Amino acid sequence: MTTTRDSAPTLLEVNDLHARYGDARVLHGVSLRVAEGEVVVLLGANGAGKSTLLKALSGLVDRSGGVTFDGADISGEPSARIVRRGLVLVPEGRGTFADLTVEENLRLGAYPTAATRSEVAASSDEIMTMFPILGERSTQRAGLLSGGEQQMLAIGRALMARPRMLLLDEPSLGLAPAVTKSVFETLRTLHEERGLSLLIVEQNAELSLGIADYAYVIEAGLIRVDGPARSIRDNEGLRRAYLGY
Repeated sequence: MTTTRDSAPTLLEVNDLHARYGDARVLHGVSLRVAEGEVVVLLGANGAGKSTLLKALSGLVDRSGGVTFDGADISGEPSARIVRRGLVLVPEGRGTFADLTVEENLRLGAYPTAATRSEVAASSDEIMTMFPILGERSTQRAGLLSGGEQQMLAIGRALMARPRMLLLDEPSLGLAPAVTKSVFETLRTLHEERGLSLLIVEQNAELSLGIADYAYVIEAGLIRVDGPARSIRDNEGLRRAYLGY
């Protein structure tokens, strides 16, 4: 994948970001950048702070520091306003509403926006065309879907908010290898065809580095290494030290 980092404007910029859960500090001054139209992957072991970083960017945990999205300071904004700006989280575990239908889950994705009823319906139809299995199961309860189908639903629900950038937290979690590959192909297509910027937290380093332009490695709440995804993937010593493969 051709990197856009040097030529594209910055879409997301994070400077000296700290985050905590009560008295437990998790992030200790994280700084990173995502350019317009770029795919960035955030790698690291369990407990390194990856998911907390995405939650902090989404306004879901106590945080301090600078977060700028599309030129606007969003560091103190609530999560609903951040979504309306176009920065949307696909949470770990997918977060679908099990007792609601596929269609109802999708429509909820547009709730924070100012979309009209007809716009929401059009967006829902578009998502179900993009993911035909969701169209086939539009009236089925989300809790009856397979893990891969629920992940597609979670991505589709996020797309209902018309994002400029998706934050994806462990999109392969709990999925079979073939399903994981399909999910990542979907992400690649969204990036290439829609121009979506992506910031992906992922344990599957090899697969995620394969679709990314740039990568950051986080350890104990700090960025330890960053660089073009290809260079990190090809650096055996770095992979063994930080990524375990």
